[in-house]
Amino acid sequence: MVNFGPLHRPTSWSLASRLASQASGPVAIIPAGAVIDGRGVLAGIDGGHDCLRVAHFAAEQAHITDEPLHLLHSWVPPSPLLNAYSLDNELVAECMRPHIRMLADVVSRIRTEFPHLDVTSSVVRGDPALSLLDLQRDTGLVVVGRGAKSTLSRFLLGSVSRDLLLNLTIPALVLPLGEFAAHVHSNDLGHAPHVDEGRP
Repeated sequence: MVNFGPLHRPTSWSLASRLASQASGPVAIIPAGAVIDGRGVLAGIDGGHDCLRVAHFAAEQAHITDEPLHLLHSWVPPSPLLNAYSLDNELVAECMRPHIRMLADVVSRIRTEFPHLDVTSSVVRGDPALSLLDLQRDTGLVVVGRGAKSTLSRFLLGSVSRDLLLNLTIPALVLPLGEFAAHVHSNDLGHAPHVDEGRP
């Protein structure tokens, strides 16, 4: 696909992003003139119901190529919180704790199933697409999930996936979830990690 951005342009689209939004199986997106300087697999983990499937799918790709895996979770405080509070460092740290626990749970499960895989992770506060794009220069492949959609809404990707695909400079794999998820992995990876709010 042609990389033509610009980021966050609501009307931006491409044949590749349209295909990724409608396909019933994984879609590989390879930007025209892609130059891969980095190595490894980078996966965007959103914390949703199928996030463990995305992590597992990315781990399989890293295992096949014998390269490291990095799991990235990016979060943005809800608008009501931004309107009601001044987000000092202590409040930001408090808001980030459940995100850190969620990703730690995902990493733990992936390391259990792929004990020889080099797995790292990071939790960042910021726009998910921008966060993934910032790390792509050190990576060889990006893996993201696409949630199940109605027939009508499947003609368009979500803003994060669209912004990411239109601005990538390395290959990406888009994994459809929902209706395709049962074929990806058959055990309990279909359930989101349990977050125990009482755990420190």
